[in-house]
Amino acid sequence: MSNRLRHVVRLGGAVAAAAAVSFGGAASAVPPVPLKIAPHQYFVGLVNGRTSDAVIAVACPFGALTGHPLPGQTFEVEAPLAIPSTTGYTGSAAHAITASFAPVPSTVPGVVFRTYFTKKAIPTSTVVPCSGAGLVEFTPVPGSPTAQSFGVTVTFGNVTV
Repeated sequence: MSNRLRHVVRLGGAVAAAAAVSFGGAASAVPPVPLKIAPHQYFVGLVNGRTSDAVIAVACPFGALTGHPLPGQTFEVEAPLAIPSTTGYTGSAAHAITASFAPVPSTVPGVVFRTYFTKKAIPTSTVVPCSGAGLVEFTPVPGSPTAQSFGVTVTFGNVTV
């Protein structure tokens, strides 16, 4: 068994065990236990609970081209039980994953994750377009030649204020 597959199997078993402990059965609504991000793991990023085609509500004054994300919206990183066709990979060195808008220039640093299954607020101080499409990039930190980022396509939805 290859090293990469061995890590996937180990992570999948840990995630399944955490889910079984956390959920305690199908009737429970307790979320999975956060697991530490480590090298040689596959991951997916979520924006408002979606791995693609997410909508980010933006507060924009009438006529403005840019605004700020409304409160109550989230980023999250999950370790999938099954490896989908598109995933990120922490590579040989990462112990964290940073979520940031791309190519939208921002003065706000990315949101850093050190565990899976932890939701974090999208910073409302971030300046984003009032409309159109964009990308949230989930990037392994530190990077390595084997690391692979995961992108979530987003649409900015203007909520005129």
